[in-house]
Amino acid sequence: MQNILIEVSARKGSYIAGQINLPISSSIALRLVNRMPIPSFYQVKVLGMDDWANRKGLTYWTILVDDEKRRVFDILPGRDVASLKEWLKGHPEVKEVTRDRASSFSKAVAEILPDTIQIADRFHLLKNLSDCVYDVLRLEYRSLDIAKSFRISRNTVRCYSKMDTYISKITPVKNNCIQYQHYIESELANGKTIKALFDIVNNSGYIGLLTCFYEFFRNYSTIRVTKGETLSVIKYRMISPRKISDI
Repeated sequence: MQNILIEVSARKGSYIAGQINLPISSSIALRLVNRMPIPSFYQVKVLGMDDWANRKGLTYWTILVDDEKRRVFDILPGRDVASLKEWLKGHPEVKEVTRDRASSFSKAVAEILPDTIQIADRFHLLKNLSDCVYDVLRLEYRSLDIAKSFRISRNTVRCYSKMDTYISKITPVKNNCIQYQHYIESELANGKTIKALFDIVNNSGYIGLLTCFYEFFRNYSTIRVTKGETLSVIKYRMISPRKISDI
């Protein structure tokens, strides 16, 4: 029965024992396993090491496994580096060590057995790979969402995300709106539209398109003034909080 219990979990061992008319609880199955002496293998060449939960969340030990024979070789109380170093000093025959990515294990092995080959176990390598793939996919989906929101290419979003500082957009001046600024402001205050003013200045030597003209003066509100008053206030359109949050 003990040979069966060391191959399966305590709960599965309790189930199998019930099937062969030897009913025992999972707690009894675990106690039977704990009472079994750990066989001594004095020579181990390929050693596996990992944390082992004696009481999950409370007490952790260090379990050492003979990877070639697939059997527990030893269990060290606690998971401190000092006890592991002392154990390694008594086993210079170890040629290879499989371990997780814990730096404490790697430093202990490198210090006591510098010629030993250290191998990262498959589980943690796959875990690191899956984490990297997840991060890449998360960034790609985030870039896709930003590209859809601003209606730009994903490649453009990807390029901007890699920049340390953003390049400001520089629009070359291809109009002479500044020459008509005072006149346009006064006429806007009198209630005229930008399209009507564009037709007037366009016939007076304005250089540029309606789009540039509109972009230059669109932030000026039409403030009506009475006769004799001067245009002293220029009101700018404020960006709404919703638009700020979308940027």
